[in-house]
Amino acid sequence: MNVVKVNRREFVKITSAASAGLVLALRAHGAQGDEEYPLGAFVDVATNGIVTIYVSKSEMGQGVRTALPMIVAEEMDADLKRVKIRQADLDKKYGSMGTGGSSSIRTMWTPMRTAGATARAMLVAAAAKKWGVDPKTVTVTNGVVSSGTHKANFGALASAASKLDVPKDVALKDPSKFTIVGKKVNRLDNADLVRGKSNYGIDVRVPGMLYGVVLHSPVFGGKVASYDDTKAKAVPGVVAVVRIDPQGPEAPWAGVGVVANSTWAALKGRDALVVKWDEGDGRNETTDSLMAQMRDL
Repeated sequence: MNVVKVNRREFVKITSAASAGLVLALRAHGAQGDEEYPLGAFVDVATNGIVTIYVSKSEMGQGVRTALPMIVAEEMDADLKRVKIRQADLDKKYGSMGTGGSSSIRTMWTPMRTAGATARAMLVAAAAKKWGVDPKTVTVTNGVVSSGTHKANFGALASAASKLDVPKDVALKDPSKFTIVGKKVNRLDNADLVRGKSNYGIDVRVPGMLYGVVLHSPVFGGKVASYDDTKAKAVPGVVAVVRIDPQGPEAPWAGVGVVANSTWAALKGRDALVVKWDEGDGRNETTDSLMAQMRDL
Protein backbone atom coordinates (compact mmCIF):
# COMPACT_ATOMS: atom_id res chain seq x y z
CA MET A 1 0.00 0.00 0.00
CA ASN A 2 1.31 3.44 -0.94
CA VAL A 3 0.74 6.38 1.38
CA VAL A 4 0.73 9.82 -0.15
CA LYS A 5 1.79 12.62 2.23
CA VAL A 6 -0.49 15.61 1.77
CA ASN A 7 0.17 19.20 2.82
CA ARG A 8 -2.75 20.51 4.91
CA ARG A 9 -1.79 24.15 4.78
CA GLU A 10 -3.74 24.94 1.63
CA PHE A 11 -5.99 21.92 2.05
CA VAL A 12 -4.35 19.60 -0.42
CA LYS A 13 -2.17 20.15 -3.43
CA ILE A 14 -0.93 17.20 -5.44
CA THR A 15 1.38 17.85 -8.35
CA SER A 16 2.44 15.28 -10.88
CA ALA A 17 5.69 15.31 -12.83
CA ALA A 18 3.96 17.40 -15.48
CA SER A 19 2.56 19.86 -12.91
CA ALA A 20 -0.98 18.51 -13.16
CA GLY A 21 -2.34 19.85 -9.88
CA LEU A 22 -5.11 18.90 -7.53
CA VAL A 23 -6.44 21.37 -4.98
CA LEU A 24 -9.10 20.19 -2.55
CA ALA A 25 -11.63 22.87 -1.67
CA LEU A 26 -14.81 21.91 0.15
CA ARG A 27 -18.01 23.75 -0.78
CA ALA A 28 -21.59 22.83 -1.66
CA HIS A 29 -23.84 23.89 -4.52
CA GLY A 30 -27.16 22.88 -6.02
CA ALA A 31 -27.45 20.65 -9.06
CA GLN A 32 -30.92 20.35 -10.58
CA GLY A 33 -32.65 19.25 -7.40
CA ASP A 34 -29.84 17.04 -6.12
CA GLU A 35 -27.32 18.78 -3.91
CA GLU A 36 -23.74 18.18 -5.02
CA TYR A 37 -20.82 18.22 -2.60
CA PRO A 38 -17.34 18.59 -4.12
CA LEU A 39 -14.85 16.34 -2.34
CA GLY A 40 -11.94 17.83 -4.24
CA ALA A 41 -11.36 19.59 -7.52
CA PHE A 42 -12.14 16.48 -9.55
CA VAL A 43 -14.98 14.84 -7.59
CA ASP A 44 -18.58 15.79 -6.81
CA VAL A 45 -20.87 13.46 -4.86
CA ALA A 46 -24.59 14.20 -5.07
CA THR A 47 -27.27 13.31 -2.54
CA ASN A 48 -28.71 10.85 -5.05
CA GLY A 49 -25.45 8.90 -4.98
CA ILE A 50 -24.22 9.98 -8.40
CA VAL A 51 -20.47 10.59 -8.53
CA THR A 52 -19.43 13.26 -11.05
CA ILE A 53 -15.80 13.24 -12.09
CA TYR A 54 -14.27 16.21 -13.87
CA VAL A 55 -12.01 15.45 -16.83
CA SER A 56 -9.38 18.11 -17.45
CA LYS A 57 -8.00 16.58 -20.65
CA SER A 58 -9.41 16.77 -24.17
CA GLU A 59 -11.09 13.74 -25.71
CA MET A 60 -9.57 13.10 -29.13
CA GLY A 61 -10.67 9.50 -29.61
CA GLN A 62 -8.21 8.05 -27.10
CA GLY A 63 -10.89 7.38 -24.48
CA VAL A 64 -9.54 9.72 -21.84
CA ARG A 65 -13.05 10.74 -20.72
CA THR A 66 -13.50 7.18 -19.53
CA ALA A 67 -9.96 6.24 -18.51
CA LEU A 68 -9.44 9.11 -16.05
CA PRO A 69 -12.80 8.64 -14.27
CA MET A 70 -12.01 4.92 -14.00
CA ILE A 71 -8.88 5.78 -12.00
CA VAL A 72 -10.86 7.96 -9.57
CA ALA A 73 -13.69 5.42 -9.29
CA GLU A 74 -11.17 2.68 -8.56
CA GLU A 75 -9.73 4.49 -5.56
CA MET A 76 -13.19 5.54 -4.34
CA ASP A 77 -14.56 2.01 -4.73
CA ALA A 78 -17.43 3.67 -6.58
CA ASP A 79 -20.04 1.99 -8.74
CA LEU A 80 -18.88 2.84 -12.26
CA LYS A 81 -22.49 2.62 -13.45
CA ARG A 82 -23.29 5.60 -11.21
CA VAL A 83 -20.38 7.72 -12.40
CA LYS A 84 -20.93 10.69 -14.68
CA ILE A 85 -18.32 12.76 -16.45
CA ARG A 86 -18.16 16.50 -16.75
CA GLN A 87 -15.65 18.32 -18.92
CA ALA A 88 -13.65 20.68 -16.73
CA ASP A 89 -13.73 24.38 -17.50
CA LEU A 90 -10.42 26.18 -17.91
CA ASP A 91 -9.18 26.62 -14.34
CA LYS A 92 -5.77 26.60 -12.66
CA LYS A 93 -7.05 24.21 -9.98
CA TYR A 94 -6.98 21.40 -12.56
CA GLY A 95 -3.30 21.91 -13.28
CA SER A 96 -1.97 21.48 -16.80
CA MET A 97 -4.95 20.92 -19.11
CA GLY A 98 -2.97 20.39 -22.31
CA THR A 99 -3.53 17.11 -24.15
CA GLY A 100 -0.91 15.41 -26.30
CA GLY A 101 2.08 13.12 -26.45
CA SER A 102 0.16 10.23 -24.88
CA SER A 103 0.58 12.04 -21.58
CA SER A 104 -2.90 12.13 -20.05
CA ILE A 105 -2.74 8.87 -18.11
CA ARG A 106 0.89 9.01 -17.07
CA THR A 107 0.68 12.60 -15.82
CA MET A 108 -2.76 12.26 -14.21
CA TRP A 109 -2.34 8.76 -12.74
CA THR A 110 -1.23 9.87 -9.28
CA PRO A 111 -3.39 13.03 -9.06
CA MET A 112 -6.54 11.13 -10.04
CA ARG A 113 -5.78 8.21 -7.75
CA THR A 114 -5.21 10.63 -4.91
CA ALA A 115 -8.43 12.47 -5.73
CA GLY A 116 -10.40 9.24 -5.47
CA ALA A 117 -8.61 8.01 -2.36
CA THR A 118 -9.14 11.34 -0.60
CA ALA A 119 -12.86 11.39 -1.40
CA ARG A 120 -13.17 7.79 -0.17
CA ALA A 121 -11.33 8.59 3.06
CA MET A 122 -13.67 11.50 3.75
CA LEU A 123 -16.76 9.36 3.13
CA VAL A 124 -15.37 6.66 5.42
CA ALA A 125 -14.63 9.23 8.12
CA ALA A 126 -18.15 10.63 7.85
CA ALA A 127 -19.66 7.16 8.19
CA ALA A 128 -17.47 6.27 11.18
CA LYS A 129 -18.42 9.50 12.94
CA LYS A 130 -22.12 9.01 12.24
CA TRP A 131 -22.16 5.41 13.42
CA GLY A 132 -19.69 5.85 16.28
CA VAL A 133 -17.34 3.15 15.01
CA ASP A 134 -13.62 2.85 14.31
CA PRO A 135 -12.88 3.94 10.71
CA LYS A 136 -10.79 0.78 10.35
CA THR A 137 -14.01 -1.27 10.55
CA VAL A 138 -15.60 0.64 7.68
CA THR A 139 -15.46 -0.87 4.22
CA VAL A 140 -16.48 0.49 0.82
CA THR A 141 -17.73 -1.66 -2.03
CA ASN A 142 -19.35 -0.52 -5.25
CA GLY A 143 -20.45 2.81 -3.83
CA VAL A 144 -21.79 1.43 -0.56
CA VAL A 145 -20.15 2.19 2.80
CA SER A 146 -20.59 -0.44 5.52
CA SER A 147 -19.62 -1.34 9.08
CA GLY A 148 -21.33 -4.27 10.79
CA THR A 149 -25.08 -3.70 10.48
CA HIS A 150 -24.61 -0.11 9.32
CA LYS A 151 -24.83 0.68 5.63
CA ALA A 152 -25.13 3.85 3.52
CA ASN A 153 -24.48 4.90 -0.05
CA PHE A 154 -22.21 7.78 -1.01
CA GLY A 155 -25.12 10.19 -1.37
CA ALA A 156 -26.25 9.74 2.22
CA LEU A 157 -22.78 10.68 3.48
CA ALA A 158 -21.76 13.38 1.00
CA SER A 159 -22.94 16.39 3.02
CA ALA A 160 -21.30 15.22 6.25
CA ALA A 161 -18.09 14.28 4.43
CA SER A 162 -17.80 17.75 2.91
CA LYS A 163 -17.74 19.30 6.39
CA LEU A 164 -14.77 17.24 7.62
CA ASP A 165 -11.12 18.21 7.59
CA VAL A 166 -9.21 16.94 4.61
CA PRO A 167 -7.15 13.89 5.68
CA LYS A 168 -3.43 14.48 6.05
CA ASP A 169 -2.42 11.14 4.56
CA VAL A 170 -4.38 9.06 2.07
CA ALA A 171 -3.60 5.44 1.33
CA LEU A 172 -3.68 4.33 -2.29
CA LYS A 173 -5.12 0.95 -3.11
CA ASP A 174 -2.87 -2.05 -3.72
CA PRO A 175 -2.99 -2.52 -7.53
CA SER A 176 -3.56 -6.25 -7.00
CA LYS A 177 -6.97 -5.32 -5.60
CA PHE A 178 -8.05 -3.23 -8.59
CA THR A 179 -11.54 -4.10 -9.82
CA ILE A 180 -12.05 -1.33 -12.40
CA VAL A 181 -8.68 -0.27 -13.77
CA GLY A 182 -7.42 -2.77 -16.32
CA LYS A 183 -10.88 -4.11 -17.10
CA LYS A 184 -12.66 -3.71 -20.42
CA VAL A 185 -15.59 -1.30 -20.12
CA ASN A 186 -17.81 0.63 -22.46
CA ARG A 187 -16.87 4.27 -22.74
CA LEU A 188 -18.94 6.41 -20.40
CA ASP A 189 -19.90 8.81 -23.19
CA ASN A 190 -20.79 6.19 -25.81
CA ALA A 191 -24.55 6.68 -25.47
CA ASP A 192 -24.35 10.44 -26.03
CA LEU A 193 -21.93 10.00 -28.94
CA VAL A 194 -24.09 7.56 -30.90
CA ARG A 195 -27.24 9.62 -30.24
CA GLY A 196 -25.64 12.86 -31.37
CA LYS A 197 -26.11 14.46 -27.94
CA SER A 198 -22.45 15.27 -27.28
CA ASN A 199 -21.29 18.87 -27.44
CA TYR A 200 -17.98 19.68 -29.10
CA GLY A 201 -15.92 22.82 -29.16
CA ILE A 202 -17.34 23.72 -32.57
CA ASP A 203 -20.86 23.55 -31.09
CA VAL A 204 -20.22 26.23 -28.47
CA ARG A 205 -21.97 29.56 -28.91
CA VAL A 206 -21.92 32.31 -26.29
CA PRO A 207 -23.02 35.96 -26.43
CA GLY A 208 -20.35 38.21 -27.93
CA MET A 209 -18.31 35.23 -29.05
CA LEU A 210 -15.17 35.97 -31.08
CA TYR A 211 -13.00 33.74 -33.25
CA GLY A 212 -9.24 33.48 -33.37
CA VAL A 213 -6.62 32.05 -35.70
CA VAL A 214 -2.83 32.07 -35.45
CA LEU A 215 -0.07 32.55 -37.99
CA HIS A 216 2.65 30.26 -36.64
CA SER A 217 6.40 30.39 -37.07
CA PRO A 218 7.42 28.39 -40.16
CA VAL A 219 10.13 26.56 -38.16
CA PHE A 220 10.31 24.99 -34.71
CA GLY A 221 11.72 27.41 -32.17
CA GLY A 222 11.15 30.43 -34.37
CA LYS A 223 10.02 33.74 -32.86
CA VAL A 224 8.37 36.91 -34.10
CA ALA A 225 10.99 39.53 -34.96
CA SER A 226 8.44 42.12 -36.09
CA TYR A 227 5.08 42.34 -37.80
CA ASP A 228 2.86 44.80 -39.65
CA ASP A 229 -0.83 44.37 -38.90
CA THR A 230 -2.10 47.40 -40.83
CA LYS A 231 -3.78 45.40 -43.61
CA ALA A 232 -5.04 42.77 -41.19
CA LYS A 233 -6.82 45.36 -39.04
CA ALA A 234 -8.40 46.81 -42.16
CA VAL A 235 -10.26 43.55 -42.85
CA PRO A 236 -13.96 43.99 -41.91
CA GLY A 237 -14.71 42.08 -38.71
CA VAL A 238 -11.16 41.96 -37.34
CA VAL A 239 -11.17 43.07 -33.71
CA ALA A 240 -7.57 42.68 -32.59
CA VAL A 241 -4.13 41.38 -33.55
CA VAL A 242 -2.03 39.82 -30.80
CA ARG A 243 1.64 38.86 -30.70
CA ILE A 244 2.22 35.43 -29.16
CA ASP A 245 5.56 34.71 -27.51
CA PRO A 246 6.73 31.33 -26.13
CA GLN A 247 5.56 30.61 -22.57
CA GLY A 248 7.96 28.01 -21.21
CA PRO A 249 8.14 24.29 -22.07
CA GLU A 250 4.34 23.79 -21.90
CA ALA A 251 3.66 26.42 -24.57
CA PRO A 252 6.85 26.93 -26.59
CA TRP A 253 5.14 28.27 -29.69
CA ALA A 254 5.34 31.73 -31.23
CA GLY A 255 3.11 33.48 -33.72
CA VAL A 256 0.66 36.29 -34.36
CA GLY A 257 -3.01 35.82 -33.51
CA VAL A 258 -5.95 37.48 -35.20
CA VAL A 259 -9.27 37.88 -33.35
CA ALA A 260 -12.44 38.61 -35.30
CA ASN A 261 -16.22 38.33 -35.15
CA SER A 262 -16.24 35.44 -37.63
CA THR A 263 -13.96 32.63 -38.69
CA TRP A 264 -13.77 33.98 -42.23
CA ALA A 265 -12.73 37.45 -41.06
CA ALA A 266 -10.07 35.94 -38.78
CA LEU A 267 -8.66 33.86 -41.63
CA LYS A 268 -8.61 36.81 -44.04
CA GLY A 269 -6.95 38.94 -41.37
CA ARG A 270 -4.27 36.31 -40.86
CA ASP A 271 -3.62 36.18 -44.60
CA ALA A 272 -3.09 39.95 -44.58
CA LEU A 273 -0.38 39.89 -41.89
CA VAL A 274 3.21 40.76 -42.78
CA VAL A 275 5.56 39.00 -40.35
CA LYS A 276 9.34 38.88 -40.17
CA TRP A 277 10.55 35.79 -38.31
CA ASP A 278 13.62 35.13 -36.21
CA GLU A 279 13.96 31.49 -37.20
CA GLY A 280 16.80 30.77 -34.79
CA ASP A 281 18.68 27.47 -34.87
CA GLY A 282 15.77 25.72 -36.55
CA ARG A 283 16.33 27.46 -39.88
CA ASN A 284 18.93 24.89 -40.93
CA GLU A 285 17.09 21.78 -39.81
CA THR A 286 16.03 19.30 -42.47
CA THR A 287 14.56 15.82 -42.49
CA ASP A 288 18.06 14.44 -43.09
CA SER A 289 19.61 16.40 -40.22
CA LEU A 290 16.87 15.29 -37.81
CA MET A 291 17.29 11.66 -38.87
CA ALA A 292 21.04 11.93 -38.26
CA GLN A 293 20.44 13.31 -34.76
CA MET A 294 18.05 10.45 -33.94
CA ARG A 295 20.58 7.87 -35.13
CA ASP A 296 23.14 9.40 -32.76
CA LEU A 297 20.89 9.07 -29.72
